Order: sequence, then C-alpha cells, then structure tokens
Amino acid sequence: MLHFLFSFKGRVTRTKFWIFYLVGCLFAGTVAGGIMTAVQFLEKGPGTTPPLPWPFGWSWSPWDILMAAFVGLFFYAVVAVVVKRLHDRGKSAWWLLLFYGLPLASFAALRLTEFLPQTTLQPHWIQTALFVVNSVIIWWYLLEILFLPGNKGDNRFGPDPRDNRKPI
Repeated sequence: MLHFLFSFKGRVTRTKFWIFYLVGCLFAGTVAGGIMTAVQFLEKGPGTTPPLPWPFGWSWSPWDILMAAFVGLFFYAVVAVVVKRLHDRGKSAWWLLLFYGLPLASFAALRLTEFLPQTTLQPHWIQTALFVVNSVIIWWYLLEILFLPGNKGDNRFGPDPRDNRKPI
C-alpha cells in the first residue's frame, strides 16, 4: 500500500486510480476535514462561531500544523498516483508540467491582467484566451488520467498492471 501511495515508479490502472480518487476524496474531504474542523471548534469552546477552515483560519496551533502536514502528505500521494497513471499511458512525469504547471502559471497571468492598463487589447481578451487554454488542458488531463486505457503489455515504466501472471 505504501508503494502505491508514495512511490513514483510503476503503473496504475484506471480502476485502481478511480478507487484511490473516490476513497481519497471521501476521506480527505469528509473525515479528515470534519475531524479537524471539530477539533478547532472544540478548542474555541461552545457558543462561539465556527472557525474558518484551514488555511483561512491559520493560527499556528498544533491542529493547523497537523492539517498542513496532512494536506502536504495527501498532495504528495495524489501526485505519486497520477505519475503512475501517466506511466500506464506511456507518458513520463514531465507531463505534470503541462497538466499542473501551465494552468498554475496561467492563473498567475490571469491575476496579473488585472493590473494591465486599458489599451486596444483589453485585458478581458487575455483572460478569455487563458480561460480557453486552461479549459482545454484540464479536459485533456481528465481524459488522459480518468478515461483512456493504459498501454497494453509492458512499456518502459514497467509491466502491464492488468497482467495477472505471477513471475516464477
């Protein structure tokens, strides 16, 4: 299980990825988030307004540090499993620069367009173009990771995970 969650080597099928994704979202969003919010609320005492969820209510309490560690660990596991899913498709981890890096850079560029002076090329045209580029990349990412089957047989990243033959 640790290899599945924290190793960047090997391949993962769509089925295992979907299970990881659904269970991970359920656990991270519901169980861990609910527990951390309840603990923060109990720290403040009954009758007070609920605290803002992390990271907005950041106070450097032990619970906030625990939540940051949990988020970091969960993000690492997501990236590791996505890399293995890319390996199953025959792609290297460098594709993460396209799938994660470009939308992040595009988001930063969108924020910067707010400070552009009004010219003949209005910022909303830039924003629209960046939105379209981000949309195409996100849909491509979802198609690659969630829906397209992996390569049949062995590839440069390892044996086919759908092959049930045991080595002798």
